[in-house]
Amino acid sequence: MKSENLDKLLLSVSEVCKILSISRGTYFVLKAAGRIGPKEIKFGVKIYLRKNEIYAWVDAGCPSKNKWHWEK
Repeated sequence: MKSENLDKLLLSVSEVCKILSISRGTYFVLKAAGRIGPKEIKFGVKIYLRKNEIYAWVDAGCPSKNKWHWEK
């Protein structure tokens, strides 16, 4: 099975911004304020987030970072 047929496990910040309908600048402002719950994964300078965690976080109502990690 080719990798392009597999569903992506990780999303880039740009892909997450498209899902959330926000700009990259807004993403980083929200992250600095503790409003982005899911943890980031860094590969060198690239930042990714787990796709399943993004969708679970949105389903939970986008709680703050502290609340999200406490609930998990």
